[in-house]
Amino acid sequence: MGHKTLRSRTVAAESRWHAACVTPITMLDRPSVLGALELASFLHTLGVPASPRRRRVLIAEDDNEMRSMLVVELRCDGYDVVQARDGAEVATLLANGRERRVDAPDILVMDIRMPLRSGLELLADLRRLGSRVPVILITAFGDAEIHETARELGAIAVFDKPFDLDDLRTAILNYLPPAPRS
Repeated sequence: MGHKTLRSRTVAAESRWHAACVTPITMLDRPSVLGALELASFLHTLGVPASPRRRRVLIAEDDNEMRSMLVVELRCDGYDVVQARDGAEVATLLANGRERRVDAPDILVMDIRMPLRSGLELLADLRRLGSRVPVILITAFGDAEIHETARELGAIAVFDKPFDLDDLRTAILNYLPPAPRS
């Protein structure tokens, strides 16, 4: 009940449904997301100061439909979402952010197999540079060796496509609760 499994044939229909962020949220459909949003709202009513900015998620996925759906869903959940089409674009976004001292992403969700640079290469580069930003990897070509390599490099999770969107949300929430809305 309430599970949305990402498959290429359902992505377009899901994107149209969620385009206006009107997905009904019930306790049965998205308990972990709703719980975090209710907590944020409750803290706001108690006068707990809100974070100075929304939490930023970088989505790196070369499949346009998958990337668009993830962007829409996470924006609906209250995150500021930056997107990249390939590994080189991710590297450029991160380098430009460091140079301009722009807020870096708080978490990265990257496909493993992308043009120009793989998610594993980018993760290795981030760790070599001393970055401890949480990274979640997604792949259509996952095997035990890829999962082990990702974990050795410090990925907090690896999801094999198709995956349950609620599982991805939960993994993000574990490391990055949404900022309270003002």
